[in-house]
Formats: sequence, structure tokens, C-alpha cells
Amino acid sequence: MKHLIEFTAVLLLACVTAQGQTIIADNYNVVNVGSGFLLGEGVNSGINPPVTRLTGTAADGLRYINRAGKVDTAYSIGGNARLRANSGSQSGRITLSADGTNPFDFGSALGIPYATAANPVVYDITLSMDNNATGIQRMSFALGTVEGSAGVWDFGLQLYRAVAGEDFYTVGKRIDLGSSSLAEDQNAAIFAMASGTVNSEVSFVVRVTDAGSETATFNSRVQVSQDGGTSWFYDTLADASLTSGWRLDGAGRYFSWDMAANDNPVTYDNFSVTVIQAAVPEPSVLALGLLAGVVGLIWRRR
Repeated sequence: MKHLIEFTAVLLLACVTAQGQTIIADNYNVVNVGSGFLLGEGVNSGINPPVTRLTGTAADGLRYINRAGKVDTAYSIGGNARLRANSGSQSGRITLSADGTNPFDFGSALGIPYATAANPVVYDITLSMDNNATGIQRMSFALGTVEGSAGVWDFGLQLYRAVAGEDFYTVGKRIDLGSSSLAEDQNAAIFAMASGTVNSEVSFVVRVTDAGSETATFNSRVQVSQDGGTSWFYDTLADASLTSGWRLDGAGRYFSWDMAANDNPVTYDNFSVTVIQAAVPEPSVLALGLLAGVVGLIWRRR
């Protein structure tokens, strides 16, 4: 019996998301085959489960899917080993999926079911973005409790020129009204980059302190860095416009790559999601799981 209990406890603890655990990562370093989203081709070059270029605990079986706008052939892995969306008159949005049809919910992989205000999950999202538009068209990366367009993003990071012809990028935010106490969605600039930054790859770290699903309180937080997390040029806690704070108002966690209609390609690179601080399950949850595991093991042994 002692060995059964010990074995079950090890299994349960192994299922809890660990600190420092990479959930998903993609550096796009693969030889491109054609374009589009068929397994082994285009954006999914090197992805044909069980073979995959993706890494991380949630990587198995995942692939990219087209969610809106641009035709499949607009997407590929560019010659510089980046996710590339070609120019065109339509906007586009893609995400990750486990079945080729439905967006993948990273909530369980991140340990969100255990997260609370006192016991949050903290995770870093890293990525690089390069917007080659000559006008003011935007490219975005978003976190949401559902997968969709800008109107449902709990937090969206955007890169663009605020005025056509400027030689520097502006970084913007998109926050849906469900993630704030405000009467409407937020769509605002948060940072002006240095002169000469257009048409260059910009690397970001987005740190999310995730208090789980909240519908009446605002205990989560987003910070954004350009120097690997040494300093933060944006912080929802310091955002005076968020008078009640910021939250994720559902249990789902989805990632979206989004780009406006554009006259030049946009690219993404070096995407990853890594847990910095894991949420530890309540003792009662572990106890129930342990009891269920012991019963199951005893039944199997008999």
C-alpha cells in the first residue's frame, strides 16, 4: 500500500505544471515546403504529427490553422526562417490547433484551473515581430480567453507606424471591455520606439501574471519588455486608464497571430511560452486526486 501511495503521489505531482517549463515554442527554423496549412507544408513545414518542429510540453499534435481573411497560400516560412504573411487586400489571423479545425486551449497546460489571485500562474510569452507596411497597417499578437478578432482579445500587442512615412514603430495595446471595468474596448498606443526602427525585427517579452478566470475582480497583470525582461515599458498595474485593473474573464487561454491588409509582408519569429511561476493545486485537490489514484491502483492490482 505504501508503494502504491508513493507512486500515485509522484504521478499527480508530475501532472502539475512546473516552474521553468516551456509549454510551447517555435523558432521557425525549417526548410519551407510550398505555402498554406497542409501538414508538412507552408506554415506547417516540419509539422506532420508525430513529427514536429514545435517543442514544449503541449507541442505534440499541434499545428497552425487559418482562422480568417487571407487565403492559405499567403502564409509560409520565409527564407529567413520566420513565419511570413504576404501582402494582400485582406486581413488575416492564424492560431494553433490540435485537430486541424478548432483552436487549441492552453489553459490546462498552463495550470490555469489552479490559478487564483493568491496563487497565480506567471508565464512569459516571447516573440519577435517585423511589420514592413509602408502605411499605418498593424500586425498583432494576442492572448484571449476565446480565439477571435481584436474585439475579444484580453490583451493584444500591436506593432505599426502611427503616421505613414515615420521611420519608427509605435507599440499599441488592445484590451476588450471584459478584461477591464471600462465601457468599451481599448485601442491605444503605449510606446514610441526609437528613430530608424521600421522594417526591422523587434523582440518582445510579455509577462502574464494570471489569477485564473475572474468575473468580478481584477487581479491579473501584463508587463511588456523590449530588453528580455530586464525592464518593462508597459504594465497594466501602472496603466492609469485601467481604473479597476486587468483580468482574464474566462478559463480558456488562446494565442492569435493577426495582421491587417498590407502592402508588404509581415513576419514573426522566436515564439515561446514558458511558465515562470506555477500555481500549486489546493491541498484538498491533491488529496482527492491521491485518493482516486490509490483506489484505481488497488482495483487494478486486484
